[in-house]
Amino acid sequence: LVNGRPTRLTISGTVPGATGTTPLAIMDIGAAQMQLQWLGQLSRIDLRLREGVDPSAVLRQLDGTPAGLRLARPDEPATGMSNLSRAYRVNLNVLALVALLTGGFIVFAAMELAVLRMTPMLALVGVLGAPVNLRTRLVLKIALLLGALGAALGVGAGIALAWLLLGLVGGDLGGGYFSATRPTLAIAPWALALFAALGMAAALLGALSPALKLRRLAPAQALKSGQATLPGSHLPAARTSLMLALAGAGLLLLPPIAELPLGAYLAIACWLFAGIIVVAPLLGLLAQRLHSLAARGAHPLVWLAVARLHSAHQAAFPALAGVVASFALVSAMAVMVFSFRVSVDDWLATVLPADLYVQVETTGATAGLSATDQARLSALPGVSSVSFLRSIDLTLDPARPAVALLARPINHADPSQSLPLTGSWLRGAERQTDCVAVYVSEPAATVYQWQIGEQITLPLSAATSTPAGAPADCFQVVAIWRDYARQHGAITIDTQDYQRLTGDTSVSNAAITLSDANAITTVSAAVRATLSDFAGLRMLSASDIRQLSLTIFDRSFAVTYALEAVALLVGLFGVATTYSGEALARAREFGMLRHLGMTRRSLAGLFAIESLLAIGLGVLWGAALGAVIAQVLIHRVNPQSFHWTMQTHWPTGLLVGGALALLTLGVLAAVVAARRAAGAEPIAAVRADW
Repeated sequence: LVNGRPTRLTISGTVPGATGTTPLAIMDIGAAQMQLQWLGQLSRIDLRLREGVDPSAVLRQLDGTPAGLRLARPDEPATGMSNLSRAYRVNLNVLALVALLTGGFIVFAAMELAVLRMTPMLALVGVLGAPVNLRTRLVLKIALLLGALGAALGVGAGIALAWLLLGLVGGDLGGGYFSATRPTLAIAPWALALFAALGMAAALLGALSPALKLRRLAPAQALKSGQATLPGSHLPAARTSLMLALAGAGLLLLPPIAELPLGAYLAIACWLFAGIIVVAPLLGLLAQRLHSLAARGAHPLVWLAVARLHSAHQAAFPALAGVVASFALVSAMAVMVFSFRVSVDDWLATVLPADLYVQVETTGATAGLSATDQARLSALPGVSSVSFLRSIDLTLDPARPAVALLARPINHADPSQSLPLTGSWLRGAERQTDCVAVYVSEPAATVYQWQIGEQITLPLSAATSTPAGAPADCFQVVAIWRDYARQHGAITIDTQDYQRLTGDTSVSNAAITLSDANAITTVSAAVRATLSDFAGLRMLSASDIRQLSLTIFDRSFAVTYALEAVALLVGLFGVATTYSGEALARAREFGMLRHLGMTRRSLAGLFAIESLLAIGLGVLWGAALGAVIAQVLIHRVNPQSFHWTMQTHWPTGLLVGGALALLTLGVLAAVVAARRAAGAEPIAAVRADW
């Protein structure tokens, strides 16, 4: 397709050594210039240097001569495209680490349970003379073995899932961007080794607290009492939490490092752990308040559950830590994705004011719709007005993807009627009269550090069909506008200014406003008849474009919801493991309560009330932390990663549903664990007291 019209070419052979993943065709340069309407023009010159010549010296010698020339190494375009997708890859990796982080709390809960079960044995070997370090090393070695096994299984399952996802949704996670290609599974050994190492590190960190508690275990006393309890932690929760919170606030002020929000990610980690550390003391404060209320005549089970939480709130920390971590991160991601979707929806309503949109695929030097075609479209019956757009690519930095230049009508008196501006703009008296007004998108302003009122240089004439010459050097940034469609950046210029500078009157897009919105079918047929000689013609209504865009958005972010569900599931495993250990440690207590006449159903009710209060606090505290983390994701991570901003919107229904699901399943897991522990005969449970 050359300017929307078909041009027939003959395939004469294949390209030796070309890979099957890159679309490539080679043609004689003269024939290409003739067939593609690029007479007298070149888009690139390749230089092969003599042996021993330093490429950097040649770059310094040639840069800027002639005016508008851009020099680049062969690998810079590929590097630019890789950088374009790097933010997506990094954010997906960080999202995957959410499950790994919550998995560390599973190891924590599991090792607490394992150490509780091994306490009599460890106390015995301690009485027999085993050093303290032996007990610590034993726990850490068990955790390392479990971590290595889990990492090996996780890497294998990850490769299998990646292969399955490539076959089902492709390399773009179902977005439809690369539907014409079939990507192959690329395994990066260093990445797999890194995630395996992180898995083992998470296991070791999860076992560190139980191992350190064993160092304070009194073997003789533990062996004499026979109870499966561990000493509490002496970590100053409030002071440590405050220090982490202050460190997170400081990290949040850091600029992007290598165009990645590493400081913001570290700030999220600091604030998350700061909130996790104080969750047990918060539970103690809540239980203390409830204890004074329950003493005024509450149900005996409620009073007993509150009294237990008041006296032993630290025992619920493993379950609370997993619940807080998983729900905080999941709710933060849910708020960010929902805010992004609502912002995109609002943005589409602003940038799609017309009823019908027509696009002609452009391959040649000029766009497909000539001045004659534009006049024919404007004269069609039922058409109220037509706004035309010309789009070309400008290379401002060889190491970055090209920036889109959009030539369209602009209301300079009030550009907010034409573009979704992010703030104020320069009025007529504030502008340079000898400069061309341009409006840059958020990504372009961020990447190239442009400010409103700044004068910039654009290689405009060299990018069009006019003879190459010195680029116009007086373009002034009048305003910054929001653009979610082009992460690499876009620059908007008024059509009259563009045509005056380049002489190019062709366009590639048309936005048609109808006299009667119900006549869209009739007008669409008339447009196709008028442009019947164009083979590359696409025509969609505003509602179709909006629906297609949101469908692509939902497909692209479907993987985030899957990873969030995994994180919640991991948190539930932590709850089940923690309360299994809690039930095991309280077996004698349950036996004594059974002696006093309490039934198994009452014991289950007691455990249900305790877990309901503890998990409920964990969910509420996790939601509060998630709201804070969501603001970091929205206002720091997204602008630094993708160079666009958005407003916060709250998915209330989704958050409430997730909280209720986590609370219900967590309480159910705790009740099942309690019923199993209370299943033993009361006499057998307390026989150690004889």
